[in-house]
Amino acid sequence: MIKKILVFLLFIHNLFVVQSIAQLPDQSTRIKDYLKNSKVVRVYFANSPSMGHQSNTYQMMLQIREMGFNGKFEIIFNDDKNGYLSTSDIDLNTSQKMKYFFPEFIPNSPGIQSLDEGKLVFIPKSIFDKDYNKWEVADLAFTGGQDFDKMNATKIKAKAYLDLYPSKFGGLHPETISYFENNQSIDIRAYNGLDTPAYIPKNLSEVENLLKMKDEVSKSVIAILKQGGITMPIYGLKGYHNLSPFGYADQRLVNIVKNVQEALSDSTNKETKLATSLFVLNQLSEEDKINIKNGLKKLDPSIIVVDLTIGEPVINATDIRFKNKIIVYLTGGVPPDLFNYMITSSQLPPVGGGANFKQIMKQAKRPYLHTQSTSYTLESAPNEWIREKIGPILLLKNEHAVHENLISNAWNEVISGRSNGSLLKFLKESLNGNSPLSNFFMATAGNSSNKLASALDFMIQNFTKFTVSEAKVGCQNLFKELI
Repeated sequence: MIKKILVFLLFIHNLFVVQSIAQLPDQSTRIKDYLKNSKVVRVYFANSPSMGHQSNTYQMMLQIREMGFNGKFEIIFNDDKNGYLSTSDIDLNTSQKMKYFFPEFIPNSPGIQSLDEGKLVFIPKSIFDKDYNKWEVADLAFTGGQDFDKMNATKIKAKAYLDLYPSKFGGLHPETISYFENNQSIDIRAYNGLDTPAYIPKNLSEVENLLKMKDEVSKSVIAILKQGGITMPIYGLKGYHNLSPFGYADQRLVNIVKNVQEALSDSTNKETKLATSLFVLNQLSEEDKINIKNGLKKLDPSIIVVDLTIGEPVINATDIRFKNKIIVYLTGGVPPDLFNYMITSSQLPPVGGGANFKQIMKQAKRPYLHTQSTSYTLESAPNEWIREKIGPILLLKNEHAVHENLISNAWNEVISGRSNGSLLKFLKESLNGNSPLSNFFMATAGNSSNKLASALDFMIQNFTKFTVSEAKVGCQNLFKELI
């Protein structure tokens, strides 16, 4: 009996020695090995407001492909009539948003669609739920943001489901991994501080190559960017990702344009021969458009407003007649690759809302203003959530007091829509690429670790841990038999 015990202990000792000597696979190898053996990965596009969560989900799909997945994506999308928290009839539902990411997709089609030789299968959630029993259990499922849709591994029928978000969200969106087999859900908020990097095209040529099917608005925007000159993307002034209270988009936009005028007239750029192009990326109603045009006309009749959504022609920014003029282009939404390029290449700091916008700007390490306030009252929201949801403002207050007034005052001016000099100062400093403000945004860009890779690796190792638990029980039983 003692001999058996000694043999067993020697076996355990050798096992641990071998394990300690052997090089364990690194993160990328574990992920690649898992994905190359996966046949189906299920993706959930939720009906979250705007397009940030959907864009983050799309970016995660691209990364999964780069990590080694060659199988089929089954894309489950929420096919409710209107998106979650829609604020008007002009807001896009999830099916309509899909067109921006997959140009060959047919919005509001009632059935299942298959693209890319069957590598992309689009399934309305209502059909998936109805035929739940016929679907196989997928090797993996994920979303890049689902708000309050309550999706999990059991509902999406996958071995594991990653519920991730574009950037750190604190208490509002606790990120999780859920497992199909034992209905277990694991809180992975430890990864909240990480980001899932978006792909940012390096130049316009790359943007054109990435956009397989260009809509007319995208063609016009690319033509404008090719002309050169100063640009500034603006969105999030109305709707859910909006400054509280809702509305007043025209007043806020007019005030931004006024400050841009003054910042350019006081800067070294005043001798430029090109016009300055501002892009309004919101979905706007006809009433919004009229109010914006009237407000800008009252501010300065020389400001030109061009509505690209109805096919109005692009202005030639190199024409001497438009020297130092401001042209405001109403664009509506644009494809994600073009959007990412626009907000990271503009000479003036972009103004926008949502976590996806914030994540991309952190990644680009450039000045920006985040419009989103909070859908909770400050009294009831968790402190961690407030710090992130407010955008950079509260975070910067605590970490770098020297920039507190500059950024927070500019942000508050954008909220009120009333000029007081703060936004002007912010814009002028942002135009200077070597200003302390620009250097500050570079220094506080955040953690560069990949949230998706970290969470995916954690999920894979958890599968292994279940096996290890069974092995421990087996060893305990063996030891009992030996003694």
